[in-house]
Amino acid sequence: MPEAVQWVLIFSSQSSTLPAAEKTGNLTIRTDSVVESLDYDPVTQKVSGVRVIDANNLSKTTYRSKLVFLCASTVASTQILLNSRSQHFPKRTGQ
Repeated sequence: MPEAVQWVLIFSSQSSTLPAAEKTGNLTIRTDSVVESLDYDPVTQKVSGVRVIDANNLSKTTYRSKLVFLCASTVASTQILLNSRSQHFPKRTGQ
């Protein structure tokens, strides 16, 4: 009997999303930053930016973008979404 063939499909930011973004020539990777929450634009009804906290000095910065990928882990992505509030989503994004 032939051996069973097992296919494993692994998707990760490091192997797919980041290389694709790097090829655009419009990628900035910032180390020592923790995503606090996402900014929501009620006019476009899309995420318009990311708020981060510098892990070294605790300063806060917002980065704006036309397109935002949230590629954190399952738990971290959920935490970021729960931290993301706006007038449109007063409790949290998606509610």
